[in-house]
Amino acid sequence: MPKIQLKTIRVMNFDPKTSIANIEISFINNNSQQKIVKEYHLKNPSDLIFRLFIDIKSTNKILFEDPRLSPVELLERYSPILIEDEEKVEEKVYHFLKTLCEKATYMRTSRDATKYMRMFDEFKTASLIIEKN
Repeated sequence: MPKIQLKTIRVMNFDPKTSIANIEISFINNNSQQKIVKEYHLKNPSDLIFRLFIDIKSTNKILFEDPRLSPVELLERYSPILIEDEEKVEEKVYHFLKTLCEKATYMRTSRDATKYMRMFDEFKTASLIIEKN
């Protein structure tokens, strides 16, 4: 079974009031370049990474949301679908998402206009390029 090769993760749009971001995920699946853009709440990086991996792994499948299942249980449904160097990729993506969540939290609580605007500008260019090792 071919593995999905994650290429980039990029913030397309960010709303600091709600901490919701549109994130574009580029990857290669079955020798085909693919992109998905989804809305994610930048709150908990652990839940966020599970959600992101579910979205990647379920690209060619119908995703049935079951509110009784945790993100981990949902991900297990798609566990036979593999991502190339999954552990390394997961670690890189987690750190990227953790940083985004921390910045989003800071922006909601910050009273420093200069830092707020600098972070808002950082969201405009926030991206992660996953290099094949």
